Amino acid sequence: MVFVIGVIAMLVPVSIAGPDNQRIGCGNAIAANDTEARQADNANPVNLPIIDEIVPHTD
Repeated sequence: MVFVIGVIAMLVPVSIAGPDNQRIGCGNAIAANDTEARQADNANPVNLPIIDEIVPHTD
């Protein structure tokens, strides 16, 4: 009985709280689906490149 409950629990979808309290789906314990998480991460302004890291220093 415990084994069956464990297998069912692994199939339950997992999600996290994103910005503005939106839910971001991550798949389940067996198969990850991180496309929604990547889209939310790409929209985050923290991920913008820093000019000093892109342009080499001339010193």
